[in-house]
Amino acid sequence: DLLAQQLARADADVVALQEVRFDPSLGPHIGPFQLDHLRARLAAHNDDFPYFVFQPAMAFVDRRVGYQGEEGVAILSRYPIVDVRYALLSRELGNPMDSHQRVCLAVRIDMPGLGIVDVLTAHLSLNPQSQNTSVAEVIAFANALDAMWPEPPVAQVFIGDLNAEPHSYAIRELNRGLEGPIPSPEGFRDVWLELHHEPRPRSTAADDIQHAFTFPSDDPKKRIDLATFRSRGDVLTPRSVEVIGQDPAPRGARQDAQQGMEHPRSPLWASDHRGLVAEFVVGRDYVRPALPGRRSCVAHLSGKRYGVKVWAAEFVLGAYSSFEGGGFREYGAVDDSATAARLDGDPACCSLTLFESSDYSGARRDLGVGEHNLTAMGWGHRTSALEVAFRCLKDED
Repeated sequence: DLLAQQLARADADVVALQEVRFDPSLGPHIGPFQLDHLRARLAAHNDDFPYFVFQPAMAFVDRRVGYQGEEGVAILSRYPIVDVRYALLSRELGNPMDSHQRVCLAVRIDMPGLGIVDVLTAHLSLNPQSQNTSVAEVIAFANALDAMWPEPPVAQVFIGDLNAEPHSYAIRELNRGLEGPIPSPEGFRDVWLELHHEPRPRSTAADDIQHAFTFPSDDPKKRIDLATFRSRGDVLTPRSVEVIGQDPAPRGARQDAQQGMEHPRSPLWASDHRGLVAEFVVGRDYVRPALPGRRSCVAHLSGKRYGVKVWAAEFVLGAYSSFEGGGFREYGAVDDSATAARLDGDPACCSLTLFESSDYSGARRDLGVGEHNLTAMGWGHRTSALEVAFRCLKDED
């Protein structure tokens, strides 16, 4: 509830989360899917994120009680997620600081008045050597996104719990970057440093502790949660960035404000990390470019895992290819609109919704798994036929 309150107050258009769990052992009150509970609580605050993706990085099994859980990252958006990709990051096997598998999730968001923005998130290793490797992999992944998608982004934003401080080699490499599709000699620019000074490591200044450091929440000493970006020209400019989550929930009778988070009588915090909220403005002279291959018809897809909805995304038919590794993939529209769209998968966990217009208004039609002739349905004049293949995980998978 406290996390939902803080996110609702932040009023962000896009939210990135790390250490998200799908864990049947958590019980019905907070499990099995943490993101499902968070979205329900956000809805209670009249804060809705209809588009979201959860990407597991690792699975864990407790054979004594017979359950399998997953941990990974997630992105929620108010605006259509039109494509999804992810990259597994390297780790040093046998190193106790690198026991968890890490992943970088990238979503392509269709932002009104702006265009296509890539948002990437990751939770990097505690191992400095793996951090260095992961940053190089994230940059290469971000640079390769243009080759995966037909329309280049106007900006890329990379945010997350990077477990590395700004003076570390990994973050300096992230800021420097590599030559990529979005020219930026500094690589991914740290939003904080665009607007503020870098606090001295382990500073005891009250302002640094309250408004700059992000970890740990109860006694912050590090700035390891970062928001970075790169933009074509001056399309995006940071307006503000602030740390949130400085205060715990109201203290209960058995809680002791002097105890740290690991103590059983510690106050309750929304997270062991404080959050970061960054706001951008669009350049005054910027005009959104025309979208190549754009059709007027839009599809909304959603999928379930163990009976729980774990992703929902949108794409314009014929414009994108998407989400190969755990959801759906659009193989592309064909020229003959009389060709039937074939949907393969489990009807219990997959569904497709067609919208009449690219602004997701007008008539809509819900389709189950099977063969559907778009022309016979009256949609042939709006778009070419679509072939979609679903990959959904069932309980026994």
